[in-house]
Amino acid sequence: MLTSTAVIAARITATTIDSKYSRAVGRHLLVYGGSVNHSRFDLTFAPDVHRREEAGAFLSDDIALTPRFKVSAGGRLDYFNTFGPSFSPRVGARYELAPGHTLRATFNRAYVVPSITENFADFPTSVEVPLPTGPYTLPIQILGDVNLARETIDAGEVGYTGVIGQRATVNLSAYKNRTQG
Repeated sequence: MLTSTAVIAARITATTIDSKYSRAVGRHLLVYGGSVNHSRFDLTFAPDVHRREEAGAFLSDDIALTPRFKVSAGGRLDYFNTFGPSFSPRVGARYELAPGHTLRATFNRAYVVPSITENFADFPTSVEVPLPTGPYTLPIQILGDVNLARETIDAGEVGYTGVIGQRATVNLSAYKNRTQG
C-alpha cells in the first residue's frame, strides 16, 4: 500500500485566451488563430516551480483544386516555457467520389509535453511492505525528471464517409500512429 505522510495541497490560477478565424479567398479557405495560457500555482508536491506559460498559433489552408478534389496543409507552432518551441505540421486530401461519398487521407505530427508533476515532483511518501515479522514502512522520495523529453506522435488516417439515403452516415477509417519519447 502506498501512503504519504506529506500534506498535499495545490492552489492554481489559470488564464486562457483562444481565438480562431476563417476567411475564404478564391479557392482557398484559410483558418488561423492562436491561444495563450498563463498558469500560476503553488503545489506542495512540486515546490520549485510556480508558473507555466504556453502560447500557440496555427494556420491551415484548404484548397479546392477541382470541385471534387481538395487538399489541405497547415501547422501549429507552440511554445512552452518549460520546453521551448514545437512545430506540428498537418497535410490531407479529400476526394468526393459522388455527392455524399468522400475518400480522405491525412498525416499530422503532434507533441505531448510532460506535466509539471512529471518534470518537477518532489515529495516524500512510503510503501508498506508485508513481512513475516510484521509490516515494514519503506520511505520513498518521489522525484520528477527535469530532463524528461516530450513525446512525438505521428498519425496517419485513410477513410471513407458515405451518406446512405437521408438517414444514415457510414464512416470507415484506418489509423496508423507512432509514438516516440
